[in-house]
Amino acid sequence: MSDNNTDTLKGYLIILAVIFLIFLVFVIGIFLFSDFAFLNPKGLETEQRLDYGTKALTTLGAIFGGFAVLINAYYAAKRAEAMDKSAEAANKSAEAALKNAEAAQDKQISERFAKAIEQLGNERIETRLEAIYTLERIAKDSKDYHWTIMEVLTAFVRENAPLKKEEEQESPKIRTDIQAALTVIGRRNTENEQEKQRLDLSNIDIRGVDLIKANFRKGRLHFKQF
Repeated sequence: MSDNNTDTLKGYLIILAVIFLIFLVFVIGIFLFSDFAFLNPKGLETEQRLDYGTKALTTLGAIFGGFAVLINAYYAAKRAEAMDKSAEAANKSAEAALKNAEAAQDKQISERFAKAIEQLGNERIETRLEAIYTLERIAKDSKDYHWTIMEVLTAFVRENAPLKKEEEQESPKIRTDIQAALTVIGRRNTENEQEKQRLDLSNIDIRGVDLIKANFRKGRLHFKQF
């Protein structure tokens, strides 16, 4: 409830208190000090008038007390209603902020993903390595991108380390970016993958690759035999 409503409630209660005090003084004066016949038609003694006055004051106090309770209950209900509206508004604001944050995060991830894909085709080995490890971080940050990134990296390996004919074979030394891509694939979080999803690393030449602790579960593999 606003400060204005609180001040209004206080004002009503003060007015009731003042009115009650005025009536209190008035009634006491009538019953104790009045000698006019029309105010004491039955000719009651002072003690009797005091008794009647006490009862009248008790009744009057109950009436004013009831008014005070009703006013307080009314403003309490208004205060509770205002608090509910404030809580509802706060919840909506929090939901909107969360949606905005999620949208901003999705946009940031999308931009990072697009940039990494572009860098993956760069001529410089350093840039390609940066792209591979950026894709790994994105796969960890977002389950939605995990499998897409694994498919991108396996395609990168297939395109850059294909099986060659015997006469085309070169030194078994593996390219650094191919090793990095296979390392990232091998240590991926398989819990983000569905049962039917399979890695396609078929028909690749990975002589010299370090596959220690690599996890190629669910993979469709056909490595170069040597």
